Formats: sequence, structure tokens, C-alpha cells
Amino acid sequence: MLVLFFSTNSYATGMAKISLDQVVQKADIAFEGKCESRKPFKKKIEGYKSEIIVSEYKFTVIKWIKPKDYTQDELTKKNSKTFEFIQRGVALADSRKVGLTGASRYPSYDVNKDYILFLKKMPDGLLLPVATLMGSNLVEQDANGNKVVKNAYMKNIIKSSKTSAIKAMSADVTSNSNMNYDSFMKAVEDVNK
Repeated sequence: MLVLFFSTNSYATGMAKISLDQVVQKADIAFEGKCESRKPFKKKIEGYKSEIIVSEYKFTVIKWIKPKDYTQDELTKKNSKTFEFIQRGVALADSRKVGLTGASRYPSYDVNKDYILFLKKMPDGLLLPVATLMGSNLVEQDANGNKVVKNAYMKNIIKSSKTSAIKAMSADVTSNSNMNYDSFMKAVEDVNK
């Protein structure tokens, strides 16, 4: 049996070739933050025949990236230091809580870890990282104590850039897909001017 899945929102859920410029530009919301909580549950959403599995996240915002003065009605207040949102999918560790035996194909965020997220608001009101994994970046210290941004597709999203200054930064991406935090944030700021 052959099962095919098609998405009408490939920019948000697909793994197409996409550049950092596009990730930043397509995001409705972008921020650096620490995940404070993750709660999986089933939610009935208009337009779906049955409940879908989602996770509610609460982040402490370290830095708003886009938009700088975010005021979207139901999501947060201007200059808020916390941001809560609901995203499709569930982490593997939470799957049994909602009756699954495995994780979903969407990224999940671990409590007490820092991330840089580029999120797109979907027609159903939920948020998803732009291009799935490419809009979800872990921030941590490398073995040398340097602050780095991790994304398995980092080299691709940097090399695919239309901006020569960002393309040149591909040398800053290590073999294990880490990029120096300051270089990454400078590239994002250059696109988001």
C-alpha cells in the first residue's frame, strides 16, 4: 500500500529548499525564548472532522525579532516577556498522554531549553515553524562554551540565501550544523531591517 501526504502549505510544513532570508520573511512571529511549559492535548478545530493533536507552549521571551512591537490580539500583549501559542503535533515524551505511540512530524520544544523560532500563523489559527524544522532553532553552548544556534539544515538555509553577506556566513556553520549565535543573529537582523 502506498500512502501519500500532500500539503497545501508547503512553505510552512514542507522541507523544500529555503533560505534564511525566506525563513525570516515568511515568519509572522519570530523570537528567541526559553520554553517554560509544554502541554499536549486534543483540540477540536473548525474545518477538521475530528480532534487534532496539538501542544500548547509557554515561552519566556528573551528577544523579539519580528515584529518588533508584536501586538496580535489573541496571542500576546505589546512588549510582553511571555508568549503562549498552540502548535500542531506532540513530542515523543508526551505522545502516550494523548493516546499515541510515537511523535508527530512537527518540531517540539523541550522545557528549560532556549530556541529561536520563526512561526507562521496558519488558516486554522495554529502556529507552525516556517518550513517545519528550518524555522525551529535550538540555542545552546558548544563544547568550547560558545553560544551556538543548532539546526540540522543550517548550512542549506545559509547557502540558499540571496543575500551575499549571509551566503558568506556559510563558513561559520560547523560540520554538525552549529552556527555562531552572534553571526546568526546578525544575519537575521540584516534580513529583518
